[in-house]
Amino acid sequence: MNFADFLLKELFEAYYKARVGGKRKTEDEHRFEINDIENMSVDEALPEISRMLNNDSIYVIDMIGTELLLKAGEDEELKKCLQSMDMLWPREKAILTAAGIEDNRRMEEIEMNRFVRVCLEQAAFQEKTVFLLTDTVEDRNEFRAYLNEYYKDLRIEGDYVVENCWGDEDIIVNAINIASPNLILSSMSNPYQEQFIYAHKHKLNANAWLGLGGNMRPQHTHKVKGNFWRKLFAKRILKKEVSKYEADKK
Repeated sequence: MNFADFLLKELFEAYYKARVGGKRKTEDEHRFEINDIENMSVDEALPEISRMLNNDSIYVIDMIGTELLLKAGEDEELKKCLQSMDMLWPREKAILTAAGIEDNRRMEEIEMNRFVRVCLEQAAFQEKTVFLLTDTVEDRNEFRAYLNEYYKDLRIEGDYVVENCWGDEDIIVNAINIASPNLILSSMSNPYQEQFIYAHKHKLNANAWLGLGGNMRPQHTHKVKGNFWRKLFAKRILKKEVSKYEADKK
């Protein structure tokens, strides 16, 4: 299967035309079988967000952008990581545009990072505990400062800076399990973030994982941390691949 076929046929068609009541995926399934929640507005998804914070086993949500999609199209291992997620939520408008979705409300929700904000608001409202994962000490300090300013009621039980583990990921796992949080909020860089949760999901004592990726913060402004030109280039490649796929179908 070529890159365009993967990017659109396996992801977009399943992503936005998933059958109602789609079964939960397992790591043995090498296809996308995604629950219909990802084609809902944030308000419609609210009951599911509330439920995942109380899940018996860890529920994994990954915020997916164009750069990660492009990498997955060329990397079978990363593709497998994404397929194992319980939920993939678009974090860039280009993904909706490429899929032919022109819902202004959905576009605005992505622009304002509303899905992440509602997850944090629900965690604070339900008095859930949160554990932060970041790449660097600087990221950790910035993230804590943001949460302390906008989510004063959020119970942050601990954090870990990945650069301190010296390649021993069990140290990260142990730090999380000692805190035993309800929600793990990860801001690790992609695709390391996806590779980590794929490898260690079964070891983690938590209810939910929300993967933001290293280029994103749940900010209250329109600014999104990251390299503007790199993101723009990725979106143009995505558009080109969509056009190629549509041409091949004719």
